[in-house]
Amino acid sequence: VGLDCMILATIIYVIDFKHRTRWTWFFEIFGRNPLFIYLLSEILVTILYMIKVEPEVNLFHWLYLHIFSYSGAYLGSLLLALAYMLLCWLAGYWLDKKKIYIKV
Repeated sequence: VGLDCMILATIIYVIDFKHRTRWTWFFEIFGRNPLFIYLLSEILVTILYMIKVEPEVNLFHWLYLHIFSYSGAYLGSLLLALAYMLLCWLAGYWLDKKKIYIKV
């Protein structure tokens, strides 16, 4: 927790006080439509678990077995999580390009 707080304080200092924001555009996409991206990730993972590709094998597990597991158990799991995160980011990026912002 201490290390997380130090990293967060450093990021706040660099962005807010030094005004260095060129590298933050990737993360701003998540901040502009966080509710939509969160709900999309929850609904999409539920759908991936509901679709059966083979008996006792859902689509989420099938994608891991046939695409990501070849790079190893741990690295494959990381790559699957990154690919899923990037898929959700792309939806947020599309919404940002269309200037659609979903707020409560």
